[in-house]
Formats: sequence, C-alpha cells, structure tokens
Amino acid sequence: MKLRIAITAGLLHLVLVIIGAAELNLPGDNFAARAIRFYASLSAANANYSFFAPSVGSPLRATFHFTDADGRQYSEDTDAQAREVTLRFGNMVDAFRNKIDNEPVRRSIAASWSGRVLAKYPAATKVRFVLDEYQIPTMAEYRAGQTMSWKEDYVAQFERRRKP
Repeated sequence: MKLRIAITAGLLHLVLVIIGAAELNLPGDNFAARAIRFYASLSAANANYSFFAPSVGSPLRATFHFTDADGRQYSEDTDAQAREVTLRFGNMVDAFRNKIDNEPVRRSIAASWSGRVLAKYPAATKVRFVLDEYQIPTMAEYRAGQTMSWKEDYVAQFERRRKP
C-alpha cells in the first residue's frame, strides 16, 4: 500500500514537472488548483528549464564607479557581497534589464541603487552606474578568434547633492 502511494505521488510530481517544462498553466482558481500550483512552486516542479540553450541569457553585472573630490577613483560591483546577496542583487539586475523598458523608471532605480551604495563612501562626490552584459561568442565566432568580453549595456551618472 505504501509503495503504491509513493509511486502515485512520484507520478503526479512527474506530471507537474512535464507541465512546468511545457510552460503550461494549470487552470482553475479553486482550493485544489491553488494547492497544486503552490506545491509545484514550492518543489520547483513548475520550472520551465529555460537554462538550456538556446534560451540562455548572457550574464549581467552592475558596477558602481566612484570619484572623490581629489579625483581618486574606485569601484564596487555586485559580486563583492555574500552569495545570497549576490544572487538577490543579480535577480534585481536581471529584472532591471529585461523587464523594465521605461527609461525614467530605469534611471530612478539606478539612482536609488547608486545613492544607497554612495552612502557607504562619504568621500565620493559622484558615482557612475554601469550595467554590463557578458558577450559570449558563437562557436563559429570563437573558432575565428573572438573572445568573451563585457559590454556596457546601460550607464547612468549621479553626483552627491551638496548640503545647504
């Protein structure tokens, strides 16, 4: 009896994985449908497995370049934190690049991030926010000698406000 229950549960989970991989939506808004969607989300059975080619996106990174009153420059990127913070910030950078197409909103978000990071460096007078995309050549381009490199995708510069 226990074996049948385990096999049935495994098969139901497999069905949810197939539905998730096919990017299908489970219909209905009753308790059972919500419970199934919750389980699928919790167990990652609803993942669409888009991390396989050709859907793989290029990695992104955000870097903050600071300049102080004496002209000295220094930088901080989003990978300088704990792993969990790096992953969370990476999700925000991805959303910034791929989901927000409103320029004033993008600039506002970049200003907010820059202001937060600028607060850590009281001597800095300005910050340049740069979003880079890692360019990965195709196999043919790689064989022809092209290498991987970072390419600027979005740039915004901000200056510290003077206190009255």
